[in-house]
Amino acid sequence: LIERADAEVRLTTSSACTLAGVWLNRGVGTVFSVGDSAVFIVRQGAIKRLTPESRGTGLRTFVGMGAGVRPSVALSTMPFEAGDVFLIGSDGIFDAVPPGDLAVLSDSPDALLPAVTHRLVDHGHDDDATLVYVRVLGIEADPWQERAMQDL
Repeated sequence: LIERADAEVRLTTSSACTLAGVWLNRGVGTVFSVGDSAVFIVRQGAIKRLTPESRGTGLRTFVGMGAGVRPSVALSTMPFEAGDVFLIGSDGIFDAVPPGDLAVLSDSPDALLPAVTHRLVDHGHDDDATLVYVRVLGIEADPWQERAMQDL
């Protein structure tokens, strides 16, 4: 998927972009990133970065830069729990708002957006600023495991 996006970006523009996300499936999260966007998890008030810091690696780590993209994809898995909050964002967010401040605000998504917007304006930041907020409400059971238990 990332290689395909890289090829499409190279065909349509001379720019590059970053990519980060988390795929949640039955208690296991697959975290991925290319470039300087990041994924953090907030669990019980503590925040932890799940993607590697990529500053200083140059443009070869961005989607749209060709052959260098594949080796720079960070991919990991981790268990997640109901109540966990994932914060996925661009460096424009994390440069202006320290992760610890985001952790405090993560309990209230309604307070998070205005606080982050205020920080961005105060910071005078001219970089892109994208933030995705994901709260895990529950974990879906494995239907195959449920079926096996019913057959017993």
